[in-house]
Amino acid sequence: VGVSADVANGRLDGVTGDDWTARQVGERRDRSVHELLAEWREVAPAVESSLVGQRFTGPKAAADLICHESDLHEALNLRSVDRAHWDDPFLSTMMLLLGARLKGISTVTIVDERGSSWRCGSGEHETTLRTSGYELFRAMFSRRSRRQIADWDWTSAPTDAMVDCFGVFGRPYIVKYG
Repeated sequence: VGVSADVANGRLDGVTGDDWTARQVGERRDRSVHELLAEWREVAPAVESSLVGQRFTGPKAAADLICHESDLHEALNLRSVDRAHWDDPFLSTMMLLLGARLKGISTVTIVDERGSSWRCGSGEHETTLRTSGYELFRAMFSRRSRRQIADWDWTSAPTDAMVDCFGVFGRPYIVKYG
């Protein structure tokens, strides 16, 4: 709601920074879910119209929404968000971002549970990674720890530099709920 309200009102100073997020949370800390949904309904048309004609090239409003919906699903021990909501174009785009981040570090062929594959990065070190598309999606949104990523099914152990390429919002970390 905070991101949508700020976009609709042109409040973009410090966009995506910790202070920006803290202000949004602080402004809404004491609001009920009903009040938050009412604010969202009020600002949504302006945000939706700003997205018309845009091409997805990285984290944007829809990706942000899906990421935080997944946060809630994990926090509440619900099944994961349906892949139809985040698979295309988000996962493929995230793999393009990962490829750019791995450039000169390593070449990683990634294969998910559906047999989809991506060749990411460039570098003399080559390895294959097998993990689920959901785990890739969550890791690219900095929702998996370095240890979790390193523990995936790699044909050779990833270096710290490789693991640190996951997470478009900085070094991979784990979000703890409860």
